[in-house]
Amino acid sequence: MIIEVVFRLTHETDAFLKVVSDPSFLIPKVIPPVYSVEVNGSRFVAYGKYMVVPFTISGNVFTGENSATYAFTLSAKGGKGSGRLTVSALGESGSIKLDFEGFMHRLAGTFLIRKWLENFAKNLNEEVRLERIKRKI
Repeated sequence: MIIEVVFRLTHETDAFLKVVSDPSFLIPKVIPPVYSVEVNGSRFVAYGKYMVVPFTISGNVFTGENSATYAFTLSAKGGKGSGRLTVSALGESGSIKLDFEGFMHRLAGTFLIRKWLENFAKNLNEEVRLERIKRKI
């Protein structure tokens, strides 16, 4: 399953990437059922619950010149899946792309996951603005 959403970007690339490369900021906003994120350097573990199914997302964040990429594994009682979440900044536009294979997309459904990404993209500039103020970036 590959889903990509394009959005208008109103922030400088460096400041934008600094915020979106933080798993504790990005993961709960992109995947609303996540309720807790632990970060250790570039590694992260996120915990969530979708319907009655608890799940764990663990992985690493790689930040490039114009993008932040999250390589992750999603584990739950029903199985496993792996994927890559990439947030890119391209001048005045940006994109968020999820490439995922595993059992969870059958449970949550492509439509719902696309909705999560679209909602994230819709509110992204304001969320980043508030985070930049909070962090004084």
